[in-house]
Amino acid sequence: MFRRPWFVTALLIVAIAVTGCAAPSESDRFNRWLDASWEETLQRDPILATTIGDTRYNSQMVDTGTEQWRADNRSHIESHPCGADQHRLVRLAGW
Repeated sequence: MFRRPWFVTALLIVAIAVTGCAAPSESDRFNRWLDASWEETLQRDPILATTIGDTRYNSQMVDTGTEQWRADNRSHIESHPCGADQHRLVRLAGW
């Protein structure tokens, strides 16, 4: 029996390429949004990050009692619509 290892290799390459090109599922997109939102929360609130044991932002401590910080935080919250609304939560639950 004549074997063609190049054919098997080509099939594997095509299978990997096709799998890698698949569109992310709604659940994958939602999880990426959650991860990004959490990272942004930790960056904007280094005290929270430190409290839960994440020391990456210790050098970025801010005084949350200043009017400037409150205005910046209010502006940030108002400029970011709730990202969870962008995801079909019913679909994520499998209903």
